[in-house]
Amino acid sequence: MNSADIHNRLIISLYDFTGNWVKDYIDAGYPVMLWDKKIEGDILEGFSKLLSEIEDTGLKVHGVFAACPCTDFCASGARWWAAKDEPQTGYEPFESPTELSIFLVLIVLHFVDIVKPKFWVIENPKGRIEKLIPELIPYRRMGFNPCDFGDPYTKYTILWGEFNQHLSGQSALPLYGSLMHNIGPSAKRAEIRSTTPRGFARAFFEANS
Repeated sequence: MNSADIHNRLIISLYDFTGNWVKDYIDAGYPVMLWDKKIEGDILEGFSKLLSEIEDTGLKVHGVFAACPCTDFCASGARWWAAKDEPQTGYEPFESPTELSIFLVLIVLHFVDIVKPKFWVIENPKGRIEKLIPELIPYRRMGFNPCDFGDPYTKYTILWGEFNQHLSGQSALPLYGSLMHNIGPSAKRAEIRSTTPRGFARAFFEANS
């Protein structure tokens, strides 16, 4: 593939603060747009702005990545599911944290339907996301641990979408377990655990470029 082809292939990465998942695309010269609440603000309010910014590039969207917020879906937090499902203030126009999280996934599916990329993928840890969002079920599904691609820890993650699942990489022993005991109590624990493992990110790039 020549550089002109790469420079015309826009990559969109939603709910992405670190850029870790798409770093190989950036390094290769793909135009990449990240969207995360910490920087760009609420996607619920900025969805039209995002579409406008994409249109301004004049480029076709080649790939869409979405690391949707997982707090209300992942199995590790199952003991809090009931509370998260209860109506709460502060999530208007949604009734509960769970309802907001469901919408954040559905808006990705809507976005994909609009931009029609060559490939797209949604990531989330093992949990109840498919039960709450059955719209994901018809799409391709792939599970992995970081150690499958050389990062020596476990965090079983599932991908949904339309993408090449034939990823290759050198596996490693999960010497660091799930990383939780190594991180310890920390305000940054969720951020560290949610960072896309580099080995997987590289394998995904090589299969979907």
